[in-house]
Amino acid sequence: MLPLVFLTVAGTGCIQFSPGDTGAGDTAVSDVDTRVDSASDTDTHRDSASDTDTQADSGTPCDAGSPIDTATPCDHGVTTQAGIDFVGMCPTVYEMGCTAAEYDTAGNNDCDGDETLHAVKLTQPFVIGVSEVTQDQFYATMGYQPSAIEGGALPVETVTWSEGAAFANALSDAAGLGDCYACSGDGATVECAVSVDAYACDGYRLPTEAEWEAAARCGDDQLYAGSDTIDDVGWYADNSGASTHEVDMLQANACGIYDMTGNVWEWVQDYLADYTGDPAYCETDNTAVNPDGPLTGAHRVMRGGGYNVPAKLARVPNRGDSSPSDAADGLGLRLARSVR
Repeated sequence: MLPLVFLTVAGTGCIQFSPGDTGAGDTAVSDVDTRVDSASDTDTHRDSASDTDTQADSGTPCDAGSPIDTATPCDHGVTTQAGIDFVGMCPTVYEMGCTAAEYDTAGNNDCDGDETLHAVKLTQPFVIGVSEVTQDQFYATMGYQPSAIEGGALPVETVTWSEGAAFANALSDAAGLGDCYACSGDGATVECAVSVDAYACDGYRLPTEAEWEAAARCGDDQLYAGSDTIDDVGWYADNSGASTHEVDMLQANACGIYDMTGNVWEWVQDYLADYTGDPAYCETDNTAVNPDGPLTGAHRVMRGGGYNVPAKLARVPNRGDSSPSDAADGLGLRLARSVR
């Protein structure tokens, strides 16, 4: 196994809890309960001792008091293979979805119905890419170039979800880490599936949707990742010139992460579902602890917006989705890894 080399990153803006702090109760979010709890209900959440689903419904204690890991360092960056820089993210509790920043003075917002405001608790530190994966990085590991808009320092794009997963596995294999995905085939026809729980896998992977939004927000509540002014931080339809741009050219967010607004959409780990339908969601507290989406689905989530979208679709909480077999010139990836 190659050692992780930790480099100090000043001013990361990470939220660190003291050893005695569980993080419970740090966010006040109204409960939105849309399910019926009865003996005949067919939801995917547990509401009785005989129910075979996976989560607690109203009246059942949640695991929102799960302790946060304070022993593992989380405020450092790490440089690893293929020249990819990662920044450390701390365990945190934050508001995910349509937050106060989305509302104007008249009380209007651009939020979509699937951006339900709720609390998320991430109990483990993780690292996430400072930059979107570039074409040079992808080619150096995978040996082929899928992108439609070519340039070594441009973000890799026109990749399927499985190609992103296969790239993560390749980096894990080179580092002597465990694979997070089971893949068959190669190149653009590779097919992958999650083989190890995201938070338990020690290899490289796509970030969960909750990790992605935590990193994009970095303890702030702003419309875009690092600013309320999109032109500061993101390439989108009005300023991109109908093309992707080299990574890290605009302002980073408070954690030193670039391009989480615009340039290319980024695949994340999760299948698409309403937040309240995630198995990790607990309606008693309107909280999700270490969520990573449902086990099955038709579409995977993509985040951040791309060079060819309006500002509305590049807001921090906006959720895109597509078939995992889809590939487009505005769709790329960023990697993450759990830290233990």
